[in-house]
Amino acid sequence: MVFQFLDRGELGKAAQVSRRWKDLAYDKSLLIEKIKKGCFYCIRCKAHLGRDEDVIPEVCWKIDATNQVQRVRLDHQLAYRVKQLDHARIGKIEKADFPRGQFNVALVSCSECEQTLGVKYVDALDGQNAEFVGSFIVKKKHLYFPAENMKNRISLACRKCSSPVGLQEDIMDNKYQLGGGQASLVSQLVNMNTDTPVDVHYTSGSYRVCNIFCGSCNHNLGVKYIHASDARNAFKIGTFLIENSKYEVVFPVTQYQDAKQKSLFTNLLRFLRRSI
Repeated sequence: MVFQFLDRGELGKAAQVSRRWKDLAYDKSLLIEKIKKGCFYCIRCKAHLGRDEDVIPEVCWKIDATNQVQRVRLDHQLAYRVKQLDHARIGKIEKADFPRGQFNVALVSCSECEQTLGVKYVDALDGQNAEFVGSFIVKKKHLYFPAENMKNRISLACRKCSSPVGLQEDIMDNKYQLGGGQASLVSQLVNMNTDTPVDVHYTSGSYRVCNIFCGSCNHNLGVKYIHASDARNAFKIGTFLIENSKYEVVFPVTQYQDAKQKSLFTNLLRFLRRSI
């Protein structure tokens, strides 16, 4: 159990302590789990799609006209640019307009479960974005990263029971209205229950929505968009609108606490080494 907290480099050092520790450090199931944590997978079928090092973090951000840093999105949803993808099926090529220019792109789907992942840049039509050609833009919600440490990410929780329901980075906009109060549009949520869809009319148009409830305490949080009558609101389909008064933001543990926990574990490792 203790060795599960070590990375691959620390396992190599622990293997030099004794023959027993070497057997534990080189345990097949333990090493396979460590190797898996350096990759990302399809969220639906867990097919291997690539390695963490293939994700290009610097292009996940842009500076808009107001000099504000914002996430780059694909179909209004958070996305990553990736150098290469495994188990990816390339679809038909078509022309598309992006904030950075015009491209010929091809739809990309998982070859195992056929879930649409994003697009591949095939050609830059303006001749100024050649560095994007050959790379992929993949929606964040379709990827699973085993190495992600949830305690180090800002999350959203039900205000009534404090159960986690999502991540702050999935908030697309917090300037909406619902039930007479401020609300946030969120790309994805977890631990949710829904009821029967109904037709409603908001100031922005007509929709078919269903109420969403916390999966732990059944507290009503907002609605999920099922259908939009106006094509201009099609990007909302599949997203969630939650009242700001119904959720709270939970911040991660501080770096000091992480350093303190790591120090305690280091002292434990030294004690065990001296005991042997």
